[in-house]
Amino acid sequence: MFRFGVFIVIIFFTSKIVATPDSKIDPQLLAGEDEDFNIPRENYQLNSTVPLVKCPAGTFRGSLEYTRGGRRYFSFQSIPYAEPPRRFEPTTLKAPLKDIYDATTQPPVCPQIPDDSPEYVGQEDCLYLSVSKPDESHCREELSNGKLLPVMFWIHPGSYLNNNGSFFRGTYLLDECIVLVTFEYRVGALGFLTTGDNVIPGNLGMKDQLIALRWTRRNIRYFLGDPNLVTIAGTSAGGTSVSHHICSPASSGLFARAISMSGAVLVPWAITEKPLEIAKNLARKLNCLDLSSEGIKSCLLSKSARDIVNTQLSASEFTLRYTPVIEPKNAPNPFQNAIPYHLLKTGQINKVPYLIGFVQDEGIFLAEPFLQRYAGAMDKFHENRETEREDDSNSSVGPDKSPGSTLQESFQFR
Repeated sequence: MFRFGVFIVIIFFTSKIVATPDSKIDPQLLAGEDEDFNIPRENYQLNSTVPLVKCPAGTFRGSLEYTRGGRRYFSFQSIPYAEPPRRFEPTTLKAPLKDIYDATTQPPVCPQIPDDSPEYVGQEDCLYLSVSKPDESHCREELSNGKLLPVMFWIHPGSYLNNNGSFFRGTYLLDECIVLVTFEYRVGALGFLTTGDNVIPGNLGMKDQLIALRWTRRNIRYFLGDPNLVTIAGTSAGGTSVSHHICSPASSGLFARAISMSGAVLVPWAITEKPLEIAKNLARKLNCLDLSSEGIKSCLLSKSARDIVNTQLSASEFTLRYTPVIEPKNAPNPFQNAIPYHLLKTGQINKVPYLIGFVQDEGIFLAEPFLQRYAGAMDKFHENRETEREDDSNSSVGPDKSPGSTLQESFQFR
């Protein structure tokens, strides 16, 4: 599955490295002046042993690393892109840092139970991103005449329950002349629980992604990335997130292209149905007595992140419960308050080049460890799926009948 994804991404970037008029570094910037921030020209010529980048977000010290092909690249990890989040509240862009920031250590993960371990890990102050940029000596032609490099903004998978961005690094992709951004966003109940109203607003994890995109838009040129050539990409839940951004007015103008691998907004688990019932169920398990929206929030705020994560999912009730939702029409600053299917069908989306892919039998990748960990859970999974999900058989966008269907029928029965 991952081999397929990397193959597509590399082809997409190497065939699409095109400099537009907006892709050039502003002459004022080259002279040391920028409308947002004063950036000396020498900060683009990174020291080969102690890379330092100064940008509106602050000054960051990175580290030198090497790709599988032996190319040098510079890695800047654990950059805080948002203020430490308050539980069940949207956060904001991180204020500029005043001191030089050591961006050489791996970022913390958001609270979760990893796939490969039954133990809780993470911390709630987890909204960090990492940037990998190639050594300029490998990309002289691509950077000639003040041009900047294409940017891949990678959204990690994990069923909206776990995983992290730091697992995906520049070791492979930085063999090409691109800039890679990976990041952490809130997952599970701490990122996607909602009471279906404005008490616990929905889509907090998606709003974290939005802030990371805005940080990238504002700062990536100082890492030699073109803010007008950002491709959002991801696999599984990351691919579904990409599809949600395609359908979200809040994401407009923050990316130029998109890649979804093994996930899209029309899959049955892409949107949570009946989010209030899910919130009430979690509250009951944590011995909360007041099941009003305010009561649920107050009670869950008194619980530890560990208790919430350990309770949010049990083998006896397995289903994907914490995913994006359709927010109320009166929600403040919503990520999405319309049904994506209708937006796609009517063309009310962010119209950018969009590549979608999957591979045959890719679920085998997860089947063995899943069945070992959740023995006997599949029957309950299908039961939940039947009772909690509406029929999605008509959730398709396109002609009523595929032009190739006649050929397929002929092939099958000849």
